[in-house]
Amino acid sequence: MHIYGNGRHPGDALPDGSRMSGGLTDRNHTPYGTWQFRFIDWFRDLGFLEKPGVETKAAKDVAAFMNQPAR
Repeated sequence: MHIYGNGRHPGDALPDGSRMSGGLTDRNHTPYGTWQFRFIDWFRDLGFLEKPGVETKAAKDVAAFMNQPAR
């Protein structure tokens, strides 16, 4: 999940006096409207977009955590 504190939403006023019609927009060179690509990057990084049967990074991380000695 990404939480952006300064993005614009549908209905918000734009600098030219018009209003947003949909989605998040870029603002101050930050691509708020590309969150869906960051989601795909994150999913790919965790291994969820690999072929079925390939152990994900997320699964490996959980297994490593569970195999740590008790504190």
